[in-house]
Amino acid sequence: MITTLEANRVLNLLSGKKISFENAKKKAAEDVWNMFHLEAFDYDNSELIHVSDISESGAALLAATVLLQAGAGDDFAKFLKSLTTDVARDGKWDDASSRLSIADWALSNDLNDGYASIRKTLESRMGKAAKFETHLRNFYLTELQFPECDAESAGDVFYVKNKLSSFYAATYNDVSKSKERFVCDEQKGWKAIPDSLKDFMGDASPAKDGDVRRGAFTGEILVYDGTKKEWRKATALEKDRYFVLASNAKTFVDIQDVYESIKDDERVIFVLRHAERGDDTSKSGTLTDNGKKQSEEVGARLKKFKEDFVLGGSEFLRAHQTVMAIAKGRGQSYDTRDTIPQLNDDWYTKNSEEVEKAKSECGGGWEVTSKYAYTGAYSTGANAAYYNLAERSVELIEDVLLKKYTKEKFVLLSSHDKLMVPLVAYCSNLQIPLKKYDGGKWINYLAGVAIIIDKSGNRRYVAVRGLKSGFAD
Repeated sequence: MITTLEANRVLNLLSGKKISFENAKKKAAEDVWNMFHLEAFDYDNSELIHVSDISESGAALLAATVLLQAGAGDDFAKFLKSLTTDVARDGKWDDASSRLSIADWALSNDLNDGYASIRKTLESRMGKAAKFETHLRNFYLTELQFPECDAESAGDVFYVKNKLSSFYAATYNDVSKSKERFVCDEQKGWKAIPDSLKDFMGDASPAKDGDVRRGAFTGEILVYDGTKKEWRKATALEKDRYFVLASNAKTFVDIQDVYESIKDDERVIFVLRHAERGDDTSKSGTLTDNGKKQSEEVGARLKKFKEDFVLGGSEFLRAHQTVMAIAKGRGQSYDTRDTIPQLNDDWYTKNSEEVEKAKSECGGGWEVTSKYAYTGAYSTGANAAYYNLAERSVELIEDVLLKKYTKEKFVLLSSHDKLMVPLVAYCSNLQIPLKKYDGGKWINYLAGVAIIIDKSGNRRYVAVRGLKSGFAD
């Protein structure tokens, strides 16, 4: 193969040029060896080298042979003919696509310990094989433009930037095409970064104790332990904290806009405060006629998708009336509804007697609920009136709602203001102000939270409103 490439190059050099045969032969040998980024040891005697030679020149010839066969595919004759014509013209391998394909092959085999398999095959046929592996590595390192790896660059991280390579990455965190990343080891050269270290090696911003980030490669939510200086898997609470921060919910968004934005690979659970109620606040209290109208009008705007909503509510009648009217407005059947006791208005209450005491101190139920939600008041100590906001919210989201609704595309649930205010406060990272205790506003009817889940189980939270405002007048 090598002599075929050289011979055609020699003929081209001798054609119409004043060059001796000896010089043409030497130049042709240099050109051919340089195609593979190899340094020939016997330019004028390459035809005397054999792949079975246990020497540097034998290793070079063996590497060139392996690379050529890797690039040939199913039709070696056609490939060699094309390559011979290409190189004979100007002594260069101008087919960048073929070179890149072979470089990708060489790198892929190196990463998957494929060189050992090649060596085993060669040794079974020849008995011994020269050290060709170094030359294969040098080929892909050069073609894929790996930088020099030495004492000065030790610890540097590299990823392939050639867009046509199967190992291409636009940035360190871009895993759309390849997850392979490399680090310079002064003694061993460029080494693939193991998955356990890959997530944050390319992160320019230093981590602080307690930082929560998503791993760029594993996709897992991880927490930095400043003492051990390592990343660990996040707990359920820490993981949800990441989702809350990433959601960055700052305002109430119209429920129709959120509903219509749900992607094919997402599903959503809407949890809303019921519509306008009458004066009876017991479990049997009902919606007003206006409340029923409000709900139907919301339902009439939720018709983009054919899938019916799965309906549910607390143990209170007005919660069920709300989802029934929404279903009626969108024209779906609502004979079946789930009753979820955890959506009652006392979900965050830990000690009812202590809550009553706190009400007296704050001036009412709205005031104490909002003060608890936004300041953590009354949720610590042996006589705590309320549960820890984050822990109780995650328990509702994960252990109740997501556990119950594992695959339903659209779920619509109705609850109450004393549950919705803490839940909105938590899911918005306290950015949506429902601070009635401080003279602020209360949550409006048909306002709440959309829990959007993608196919990987990641969540995002959106505060939603069914009426013109998410805040009550």
